[in-house]
Amino acid sequence: MKRFMKGSVLIALAAFMWSLQGVLGKANTWGSFSLVGVRAIFATITLGLTRGDFRLPKRPVDWLAGSFVALTALLFLVANNLTSAANAIILQYTMPLFVMLLGMLFLHKKPTCGELVVSLFVLAGIFLCVFGSAGASNLLGDILALLSALTWAGVFSAGKLLGSDAKDYSYTGNILCILLLAAVPFDPEFSFAAPDMLAAAGMGVSVGLGYSFFARGMRQNVQPTTAAIISNIEPVANPIWVLLFLGEIPTPLSLIGFAVVLISITIYSTRIDPARNS
Repeated sequence: MKRFMKGSVLIALAAFMWSLQGVLGKANTWGSFSLVGVRAIFATITLGLTRGDFRLPKRPVDWLAGSFVALTALLFLVANNLTSAANAIILQYTMPLFVMLLGMLFLHKKPTCGELVVSLFVLAGIFLCVFGSAGASNLLGDILALLSALTWAGVFSAGKLLGSDAKDYSYTGNILCILLLAAVPFDPEFSFAAPDMLAAAGMGVSVGLGYSFFARGMRQNVQPTTAAIISNIEPVANPIWVLLFLGEIPTPLSLIGFAVVLISITIYSTRIDPARNS
């Protein structure tokens, strides 16, 4: 139980690190592809330092799993440009349901009633958090957001499905994201202005630390479904950082949604049967 709780805390820390992307992204004026490419440089350096090794993993499964990391970033980026930000976030964070589906198809592991119920509560909480900012929908954007949910589920399931280590495939995934630097020469908004560079560096470090916590958490007694549910802290933590750093007060619906997600995850994490995570 102690090992499982440690793993849950590490996954939660990863989600909080990832949630910094929103507030830091507001301080950057570049195009999305340029930003993800530069961010990946700093993320890769951070991951290399935390894993104590900058060498490229040699196993094909690490590169296959790493492609899930890169594809998630790319698909969500494009989806966010095509459909409303609210739709993109809500659809991507159907991810725990995809994790359960992958577990059923490839690991023959059926989700418990508790996992299904808490997933629905978490999705409802996320919906409340972003409802106020919902805008016009776009079918292609919504489809790409759903695909990003599937690849994001692959990130959480890769350890069980492929036997890949999270510290290795998160590293290779960010290396693949560096390829997006090819967009820089075509980005009219790109510059080496200090605020933009600092924001990109901060995003890279927070992404790298997030994946480092994620890798350590997945090495503990935590199943992909549990990790996926806990990680839903990320989209609802964004308003907290915006409040702290930009002074923007969240709407009452956002506060209610955050409470629903946090309470659901806390109850689930403290009452779950550790035997299912062995």
